Amino acid sequence: MKLIQYIVLIFMLGSCTGAKYLSENQKFYKGAILKLAQDDKSKANNTLLKELSAVVEPEPNETLFGMRPAVWIYGTTKEPKGKGFRYFLKNNLGKPPVIYDPTIPEKTIRLLENRLFNNGYFKSKVICEVKEKQKEVSLEYEVSLKQPFTINEIQLPQDTYSIAQEIREINPQSLLKKGEVYNLELLKSERVRINEYLKDQGYYYFNPDFILFEADTALNNNELNLTMQLKDAALKSSLIKYRIDKVNVYPNYKIEQDSLIKAAKKTTINDISYLDPKSKFRYQIFEPLMFLKPGDIYQISNHNLTLKRLSELNAHKFMNIRFQKSDSISGILDTQIFLTPETTRSLLLDIEATSKSNNFVGPEMSINFKNQNKWRGAEVFAVKLSGGFESQISGSGNTLNSYEVGINANVTIPRLIAPIRITTLPTSEIPKTKIKLGNALLRRAGFYSFNKTKMSLGYSWHTNKNRFHQFNPININYFFLTNTTPEFDLLLDENPSLEQSFEDQFIIGGTYSYTVSDQLKKKDQNYLYFKSSFDLSGNLAQVLTKTVGNKNDQRNEILGLPYAQYVRTDFDFRYFWNLRNDRLIATRMLLGLGLAHGNSVELPYTKQFFIGGSNSIRAFRPRGIGPGSYQSPNDNSLFIDQSGDLKIEANLEYRARIYGVFKGAVFLDAGNVWLLNDAPNRPGGVFKSENIYNEIGVGTGAGLRLDFTYFVLRFDWAFPLKKPFILGSNGWVANKIDFASKEWRQNNLVLNVAIGYSF
Repeated sequence: MKLIQYIVLIFMLGSCTGAKYLSENQKFYKGAILKLAQDDKSKANNTLLKELSAVVEPEPNETLFGMRPAVWIYGTTKEPKGKGFRYFLKNNLGKPPVIYDPTIPEKTIRLLENRLFNNGYFKSKVICEVKEKQKEVSLEYEVSLKQPFTINEIQLPQDTYSIAQEIREINPQSLLKKGEVYNLELLKSERVRINEYLKDQGYYYFNPDFILFEADTALNNNELNLTMQLKDAALKSSLIKYRIDKVNVYPNYKIEQDSLIKAAKKTTINDISYLDPKSKFRYQIFEPLMFLKPGDIYQISNHNLTLKRLSELNAHKFMNIRFQKSDSISGILDTQIFLTPETTRSLLLDIEATSKSNNFVGPEMSINFKNQNKWRGAEVFAVKLSGGFESQISGSGNTLNSYEVGINANVTIPRLIAPIRITTLPTSEIPKTKIKLGNALLRRAGFYSFNKTKMSLGYSWHTNKNRFHQFNPININYFFLTNTTPEFDLLLDENPSLEQSFEDQFIIGGTYSYTVSDQLKKKDQNYLYFKSSFDLSGNLAQVLTKTVGNKNDQRNEILGLPYAQYVRTDFDFRYFWNLRNDRLIATRMLLGLGLAHGNSVELPYTKQFFIGGSNSIRAFRPRGIGPGSYQSPNDNSLFIDQSGDLKIEANLEYRARIYGVFKGAVFLDAGNVWLLNDAPNRPGGVFKSENIYNEIGVGTGAGLRLDFTYFVLRFDWAFPLKKPFILGSNGWVANKIDFASKEWRQNNLVLNVAIGYSF
């Protein structure tokens, strides 16, 4: 019987190679190896080898243990009639076979030698060896490197034209240096640099193609002379500096109404004319965004900045700036700015699956209404009505169901609205004012209902493309519990500090966050992410109630309810090392601290820290460990009392692409939360520096991810290496790992299912 199973398995694996979909004379192209003839592993040659590898084509089919599953899927799937599941199967998971073409070596050799020439290796050669098997062909290219040519001298244009003089004046900033290896891309970059400078000096009609480089290689010792020249045919159209005369803006431009809009009555503000027969926008909102002004010399930097600022309004889907020479005066440009608005109103029904950091997953539906230009100032008014059901996935089989309904309204204004005028805010984008108002009801089955009303006024701005600020000077939240169960009431009675954190109260304060992220770098570069957040509550309320601290054990109140008073801050630092071949090392360090004071004894429950779950220490369920070495005696509570005032967490993860959309990972997580105040009912929960090593929880595991670019489904299997609540051996349980034991798997192996990466 086993023999038959093995035969069937071998047959299935053999069919997955996809070879049966080849004709008699066809063979798979297996790929190519590229190597340098000389044994030189210098950084320069490694960079060159990487650049040469980019031109080696085509890309072969991916293989998995010698098989080509994507080719097999493509071949076995019938041609789809529409864009349903069969289309996804054939065109997303499946791939057509890459067939070897005898012309590939010759074409690739030409490309490689051309790339070598562009990098200064004028005399280098490439040879190719073809290696054939029964159904596969692979290629091996060997590059014979010769000494590269270096720049001996650079001669600049000596013309008497003013434009040639300006090129000579900016030569000290040139990208081309004597003694450096000749590089075609560097020549192109130098042309772009000169062009951008000249365009900023008013030479509107200048073009990088007007600059020519001639290389004289007749010197000895592999040196060359470069001569920069200006095209004679281009000089007449590029010598003149241009100034801007008329500036006309069409805020509500539609091509089908072109003649009507252009004939509309003009409204002039600061010498800039606006034409909009329907007055869809208030013209004053465009004034600070216009950097092309009558009388100024044309500058491409102001041209680009005007387009950038207009796009940041998010009110127009198309933008176009046209320049036209004046018919009567030389060196004058008339400017036309055409802006086509976005659709003003939209209604969207959104159904999605959600995954949260506390392991709650489930469906959610929302109805979203948006008005893109509510008060003619490019303001965005949005209302969202949402509802969803969630179930918490836990490692031991316990589940906690909940549902949530809410309504949220917010207004985003593309400028600062404040009691005082702010003119010195350093910003690289249009700052935004955001006003939010919302209410949500959360029902935690078997425990309580939780109502939250929130209102905030805030500002957001970028100091540059990598640095983002969010400041909410007004942040008001009102929490109250309803419909608590006897089980939950008993839990609160037994735990006074938990009862205080769940009490009905106001949270009145302000928040600020600062984010640094350079994830927009090139794909193969390392990048970092850092976010710091600060949350202050109760200080303004204390001033309003004209009291300092508690008097006669009476807490200060607003509208008959106490208000929370605390200071809370947290830091999130991540660094990602990009390795070759779709491999990545991701690291994260989290630190959070909250301190209740004045009118509060405990942090509000929603402001406390917890640890564990699919986006934290994955070997433990949400709130599965902490605070400190404390362990909740009531497992049915699903660790409601396992939160703290201090959080320390670190994560290390290695990610690699396996095949197609399938990616894998191995990870190591560590951390815990602690209390800052004594809590007799949670022994071992208070932070003590001498106990930090013993009370750190550690877990590890492996994961599988289906990465569809726009959607990532993640499965992480994890198990603990160190349990802080176990006495002896400092909590280490690594020596007790036993995957063969069903009991061990049930008590230790945790499956985390989530959407998106953990960090």
